[in-house]
Amino acid sequence: MPSPAGRWGERLSVGITRALTLGLTRRLPSFVVTATAPTGPPARRVLAEIESFEPRADGIVGLLARWRPLDGTGPDTLAGVRISLVEAITGPGNAAIVAAMSRAIETFTERVVAALRPAVPAARASR
Repeated sequence: MPSPAGRWGERLSVGITRALTLGLTRRLPSFVVTATAPTGPPARRVLAEIESFEPRADGIVGLLARWRPLDGTGPDTLAGVRISLVEAITGPGNAAIVAAMSRAIETFTERVVAALRPAVPAARASR
């Protein structure tokens, strides 16, 4: 459902990466979370792939994504998860679509954090 008048202020991939990084940082405050290559060996890396993310004609935003944590010391994949989310578009216009997309990314972030918490080593004192 493309918007003839809507324009993004940044590439969607950049915005999703930024939102996911900020959400993980907020929810895992004792960890160093970065979207760029770490300066030292990471304890874990999270790979996220958005398969589809779009508003639909039936009044919802659909997000289909996969993510998996990697062992920071090598290429070993720990466990992968595929997530399908929907968020209602609660009003007319582009602002309502953006709000629904933001909620979907927040929910995606919450699910990643909930799955990571038991798998991560004791938090490193950093910053």
